[in-house]
Amino acid sequence: MHTYSLHRSVKVECLCCRVERDFTFTSSSDQIVCKSCIRHQGQAVVKANQRDGDHVGLWKSELEVAKISHSADITLLQSGIARRENQLAEQRTQIADLQATVRSGVESAPLPAVERWYADEKVGEAQQQRDGAYRSRDHAYRALWRLARLHREDDNRDEHCVCRRTLNGCKEWRAIAGALPALNKWEQNQIDRLRSGQPDGLPDDHPEVLRHGATRARTWNRLAG
Repeated sequence: MHTYSLHRSVKVECLCCRVERDFTFTSSSDQIVCKSCIRHQGQAVVKANQRDGDHVGLWKSELEVAKISHSADITLLQSGIARRENQLAEQRTQIADLQATVRSGVESAPLPAVERWYADEKVGEAQQQRDGAYRSRDHAYRALWRLARLHREDDNRDEHCVCRRTLNGCKEWRAIAGALPALNKWEQNQIDRLRSGQPDGLPDDHPEVLRHGATRARTWNRLAG
């Protein structure tokens, strides 16, 4: 007996091969065994040998698909982060050059002229682009953080994800595993900023944010968590 929904497609781990499959159950007494495993059900030795052979081939195929998917996801994420970091570097350089120009002329320029320079459209635009790049980067990391909260190694079960699947059987965990060091570094940096009263990019439901409550600093408009 099972408690899965009937007459609609649901993703369930096959009790034989332990691979997540699409099932459409018509009864609560339907077997939770995928089509690939039906042919080797039974107790006979020949069935057992057939089952082992089928599973080995299946798992090899699943592993290759997972490797390709994982590599593509990580490449895409790293490319996005690298692009944002380059944009940030360019904006920091541009702002520093503009401000250095202003400082060099402060002694000879009258105060109104200095004020007009600081209000110049180019300075404001550069700052907006810089802040936008920060927000986009933080937005990507917040999404990755939420996914990592749902799919991470289970401290109570070796080689298992907290979603109850094995690590090899959890596609979400496999997809983000390679990006976790970068995520952890970003998260710790944001926590340090939060604790020191600086603006941070943490999600609003992050434990550290909830702990600090109303004292959380905000000096720029960031995207919603």
